[in-house]
Amino acid sequence: MNKDKTQLLTENKNLFEESINEFSAKPYDMASVNEIIKRSQYNKGSFYYRFKDKNELYISLLDYVFVQQVDLFKKSGFSLLTSNNPREVLVSLFQNLIDLYHFDKRYYNIVRLLYNEEDDFILQTLGDSVGSLYERFKLKLKKMTEVNDSQMIIIESLYKNLPVLSIINSKITIQSIVDQVINGSKNMASEQETDNSDLITLIEKSIEERFNYIVLDEKYDDFDKRWFDIIKVSQNIKFLKNRLKFKIFRLKLNIKSILNRYKHKPIFNYLAIENLLKSDLYPKIVKDKVLSNITYGLIYAIIDLREYILINQSLKFLNEEQRDILFNYILPLNGKLSKIIFMDQSIILNNNNIAYFYYYNEFSGIKKLHVDGFKDKYYLKIHCHYKINDQFYHVYYNSFQSFLRFYQDNEINIIKLESTHELHLGDLREVVED
Repeated sequence: MNKDKTQLLTENKNLFEESINEFSAKPYDMASVNEIIKRSQYNKGSFYYRFKDKNELYISLLDYVFVQQVDLFKKSGFSLLTSNNPREVLVSLFQNLIDLYHFDKRYYNIVRLLYNEEDDFILQTLGDSVGSLYERFKLKLKKMTEVNDSQMIIIESLYKNLPVLSIINSKITIQSIVDQVINGSKNMASEQETDNSDLITLIEKSIEERFNYIVLDEKYDDFDKRWFDIIKVSQNIKFLKNRLKFKIFRLKLNIKSILNRYKHKPIFNYLAIENLLKSDLYPKIVKDKVLSNITYGLIYAIIDLREYILINQSLKFLNEEQRDILFNYILPLNGKLSKIIFMDQSIILNNNNIAYFYYYNEFSGIKKLHVDGFKDKYYLKIHCHYKINDQFYHVYYNSFQSFLRFYQDNEINIIKLESTHELHLGDLREVVED
């Protein structure tokens, strides 16, 4: 079946509501599919046609809850990337649980019950689901030298059994709980708190799309310290694959098997996965070490729920065909929760894969620009997809005349012909408007 399991679940309101009611009221082992089917008046045969067992139903529901939890976190405006203050991080962590409780206390109970299960069950469940926001917070906290192992045990215990009602009824505050955890006598504020004028902060506040292309005045080397630098990480492919194996609980890695396993998760783009796996270019990606390594890096970043995935400075080491495959087949795999940021001083823009881009310099700040408004500033290129003797090729031509000369001199079968444009920084400066 092609439909996302979570979508199948939410399409039937009664089945969805009764699933929430059952799994929010009981531990996993005690929850009953028969009770869910009975109360929702859903046909049993139809249920098992759509969900193979209780675990698949549970994971589908958990995916939905986790996505709602992440959405609430994003709306809070807090960023784990820019905050180096343990108090702020812990307050945001516990406030998110309160927000989830207010949104729907059943969702909160589902999260709470999951983290009160046995460790093996939690690990297996997180490996099958889109990933928990709490795991992202734990990773941040463990990197902070101010938070020790004993404090992490207390934090995990609080997350499992936060006194929500006492907080809501103002009998205790989140701040007082956090003060007790980190021994409030210390001033835990980091000396490196982010300045409001920081470029990264400006970009995080400005970008809106899943794919963001930013043209910069100069090279910035600081991004890979705070965002997931996919090019840098993919260069150490042995380390990356070991991390990915641990993440998905598999001893052997295969791009196709990983994508097939996760293609119905909202963290990925289902249609892009289908387009890639069915394409004649897929074997080429697997054989191309550069493209396959980038693909593994992207998959890891998405599964790890990285907020910002950076492609920094440049892809000039890629040839035209590799760049085309990257933009049209690999990067679109990204789903709903991560944002990809491409940065360079000039970029080839294709009308099919970009709608907005940004320009930054220290004088005017960051500005959002629409591609359609600047077509006169492009350098026109002709991108030809063709076949010779059953072999596929991609070639760029600087003018239509140069393409015609090639076409007249060779017996080729044209598959697709499209216009592409290149915009350089100097031209961009001319069209930036206040």
